[in-house]
Amino acid sequence: MQIQLLIFIILSATLNFSCDGDKLEDKKASVASVKKNSLKPLSLFWEKACESDVLMHSFDCSKMDCYQIELFQDPFKDLVVITLDLRDSLSDIIYCSRFRYGSRSKKSIQESKANALILANSSIGDTITFLYEMPLKLVVKPKNQNINTFFSETIWTLSPVDEDSDWLDPEVWMVKGRSGEREIVIKRHTFKDSVYYNNLQRVLNICKVKDYKYE
Repeated sequence: MQIQLLIFIILSATLNFSCDGDKLEDKKASVASVKKNSLKPLSLFWEKACESDVLMHSFDCSKMDCYQIELFQDPFKDLVVITLDLRDSLSDIIYCSRFRYGSRSKKSIQESKANALILANSSIGDTITFLYEMPLKLVVKPKNQNINTFFSETIWTLSPVDEDSDWLDPEVWMVKGRSGEREIVIKRHTFKDSVYYNNLQRVLNICKVKDYKYE
C-alpha cells in the first residue's frame, strides 16, 4: 500500500510541475499562422530550476529562440530535459539534463555531490527533492539537417495538444518551441505520430538517452 501511495504522489507531483500550452480558439487553424502561442506561467519546478546558473540555458529560464524536449510522467524514470539551440549557422548546441527523485536528507544530498532542487508541495504538506548533475553540452557539427527542418519548420504545422491522448499513459514527450514572436507547446502521450517521435528520437540518440525510446 505504501509503494502505491508513493507512486501516486510522485506521479501527481510530476504532472503538477509540467506546464501546458494554451489551446488555440480555432483548433483547425495552422500553428504557423499564429504570431504567438503564449505559455502559462512558470511551474513551481521551473521557478526553482531557473534560480540555478547551470540551468539558465533552459527554455523557461531564457528568452532566446530555442526548443526543449521534456520526457516525464513515468514514476520509475528520471525527468529528462533536452534544450536545442539551432541558431548557429554551422553547428547545433544541445544541452541534456537529467533530474532524479532524491533523498530529503541534507547529508545524503551533500554526499552525492549533486545539485538539488527542493520543492515545497502544499498538496501533500511535504517537500520533493530532485537531484541533477551538470548538464551535458554537445556541439553537433555540421548541423543535422533532419533535426533542423523538423524543429524550424515541421513542428509549427502540428497541433499544440494531442486532444485524444490518454493521460494515464506512462510517458509524455513534450516540446516547447520559441521562434521570434512565436511560442508553442507540443505534447504527445501516445505513439500516434511517427514524424514527431522519430525526430525526437534522433535527438535522444545524439544525447545517448536510452531509457526513453520510440520503436
